[in-house]
Amino acid sequence: MGRKFFAEGNFTSALNENEKVLSLAGRDTPIDEALFTIGLIHAHFDNLAKDYGKSLTSLRKLINDYPGSPLAQQAKVIVGLIQDSDKLNRRVEKLNHTIKVLQKADTAGETKRTEQVKTAEQAKMAEQAKAITVLTQENEKLSNTIERLNTIIDELKKVDIDVDQKKREKAK
Repeated sequence: MGRKFFAEGNFTSALNENEKVLSLAGRDTPIDEALFTIGLIHAHFDNLAKDYGKSLTSLRKLINDYPGSPLAQQAKVIVGLIQDSDKLNRRVEKLNHTIKVLQKADTAGETKRTEQVKTAEQAKMAEQAKAITVLTQENEKLSNTIERLNTIIDELKKVDIDVDQKKREKAK
């Protein structure tokens, strides 16, 4: 049922079903699959209640407790992507802050000055404008990288669903 709910985008029900699997865990239950699915649910871009911290916790538990699981390698990839995405988001935030500081400095510099001071200030402002342009471009590149990483995560999720379906078909 958890797989079905997940495929339908019903993340709350999917999460509840997978948490039931964990609570009823015995030797024959698919604990690794439940941990993996919980990690995907918490990281899914359509999940309004997404929580990357909980996703990382679940995926790391899978990696540490079930290193032989076929899902462990996929979990490692997703953990790496989430961490890379977080680093990029922090870098984007720093760049946005720097842009705001430069823009404030750019607009605050116009007061009555002598021609020499004005010329020096204009040169400084031109330099800042160049810096803003460079930072804006870098910000855009980082945003594009984040989008590509999210696309890769989505593709990995689709592969996982296909693997699960093949497992079920093979089991029949």
